[in-house]
Amino acid sequence: MKPHHKYVFILGFLVAVLTVSIVLFYNYAEELRIHVLQPVIQAYVLLRYYVEFVPQLFLWMIPLLLVSLIMIRRAVRWSQRGRLTQPRRTQPIAPREGELARLTRQVHRAHHSRFARVRLSRTLVEIGARLVAGREGTSLWRARQQLADGYWRNARSVHHFLIPRRQYTARQSGHDFERSLRKTVEHLEEFDRNV
Repeated sequence: MKPHHKYVFILGFLVAVLTVSIVLFYNYAEELRIHVLQPVIQAYVLLRYYVEFVPQLFLWMIPLLLVSLIMIRRAVRWSQRGRLTQPRRTQPIAPREGELARLTRQVHRAHHSRFARVRLSRTLVEIGARLVAGREGTSLWRARQQLADGYWRNARSVHHFLIPRRQYTARQSGHDFERSLRKTVEHLEEFDRNV
């Protein structure tokens, strides 16, 4: 979908929503007031009552507890990652059943969808990490770190395609993305042959 087509589609959608809202408002004003507006107002009044009723200390503790839980979860993951032992030498991991079919679907969707391009990039990062882990004899986590640190920096387009910050692939247009995808896949195939 071209950029100007996207804006025309969004504008058409907004006009359609506005038209339907006006028609509903004029034809079903009483039903909307009874079934939509009054319940929303009652819910607002109840929510405000309970927010004022609960001491402010409890309200401020909720975000602090959420942040604490997130930090504890990250600390646990980080400590588990540190305990992983690195194998002496690992073999390249063969694709799991259905993985190639999923990759094919992602390639087809990537022609139209920015989110599919991001998912495809993530999939290729995992494939590249497996190949690096097989060649270097390290864990997958360490191989991902090597990719992020510029393992294939000499192949600039491949490095940019496989960096952890996926916005690069998300911003690319379809033609640029296809060219980068082709170069990346060719590079991974050649790397796989030389493992």
